[in-house]
Amino acid sequence: MRKVITLATCPLKENMSHVVRLQSLLQAGIDVAAWNVCGALYGRFIPQGASACPEREKNIMSLLELEAAVADEDLDQTLFLAFVGHEIASKDLFCHLRDKRAVTGYLDNMTWYFYEDIPRWRRLWLRAHSPKTFLPFLREKLLRCRLANDTAGYDVVFYDAAIRKPQGCCLAVPVNSVLYEEALFAPVPSPFHGGSYAVYLDTAMGAHPDVLQFNVDQIPGAEYRASLLRFFDKLERDLGLKVVIAAHPKAQYQGDEFAGRPIFRQQTCALVRGAQLVLSDGSTSTLYAVALHKPIIFILNDCLLRWSHAVGGLNPAYGAYSQILSLRAQSLDMPLLNIDRCGPAPLRLPQVDKTVYQRECFKWLTHPGMEHIRSEKVFLETLQQMDIRQLRRAISCES
Repeated sequence: MRKVITLATCPLKENMSHVVRLQSLLQAGIDVAAWNVCGALYGRFIPQGASACPEREKNIMSLLELEAAVADEDLDQTLFLAFVGHEIASKDLFCHLRDKRAVTGYLDNMTWYFYEDIPRWRRLWLRAHSPKTFLPFLREKLLRCRLANDTAGYDVVFYDAAIRKPQGCCLAVPVNSVLYEEALFAPVPSPFHGGSYAVYLDTAMGAHPDVLQFNVDQIPGAEYRASLLRFFDKLERDLGLKVVIAAHPKAQYQGDEFAGRPIFRQQTCALVRGAQLVLSDGSTSTLYAVALHKPIIFILNDCLLRWSHAVGGLNPAYGAYSQILSLRAQSLDMPLLNIDRCGPAPLRLPQVDKTVYQRECFKWLTHPGMEHIRSEKVFLETLQQMDIRQLRRAISCES
């Protein structure tokens, strides 16, 4: 195999380049290209910031452009590594790749409890309250009826979550989560030196570009942040901890959005490592805290609940936001607070049960026997030994 082409609905961001081990691939002599297929899937580009490798980016504006680009590649030597799931919007993309017997791969990244993990009756209830999306939901079910789980439908899967072990693919390779390895194998010290602190894992509420892909309104950002600031004030009084902000990679903060509290970019893991407490309103970076056995307070507020109810008809996963947070909190025996309704009682620092945290690590972040093994070596050796031509023959036989 000589080339990896990533498929994503945004530029290949810095964190994504770490997931695909970009520099290691290049050093191993494997060429890398990054295709932004947002235009082909959604009919428009959604600004999402700069690429980590602009010289390797290709913007695919339509399915015709996709077909032409695929035709220019040596499919016997190329793996298409997707950051795109099997859904209605991507159906034509994957159908074309399948027609050409191109080999597709998927690399699990920050998998955690999500919409599909809430009880089925609850999901059906949410669907019943969204008639506009019920027909697309049925179409997607028909599309995915042959797929066993979210990672099925790909030919090669590198999976970090044992609980989501793929089925129906040609090759399934267990690896550690990138977050897990960054947390445990790269102990960078915290950039904050102002005493004991809690870190808020920002989710860019009110300005997250991914929301635009689903044609739903953003949460009222100013109202949401005002609620956060009131809670931060209370937490600092009650626990004697300063609150610092780990900015979401796609947030465009100017510096004073959190009432003077320090805002750090691209240093989330180091901030979690040095923190006495982690505050999470849904960021999958909370998995750093799981790997590092840090206490967590999961938070939501009235603004988020109103927004979730309002947009749930267009995107049931957003409608289930509080249920997803509840699942994550319960799995770790950590509290979930509505920060608008805390009352005057002082906050308490949660206590970590390391046995519970380790159980969740083995579900989502690593595998028994791999806790101390770097996945980069496994990933590169698998790619270097991969016979794409043989995989294409297997795909042809399945078809």
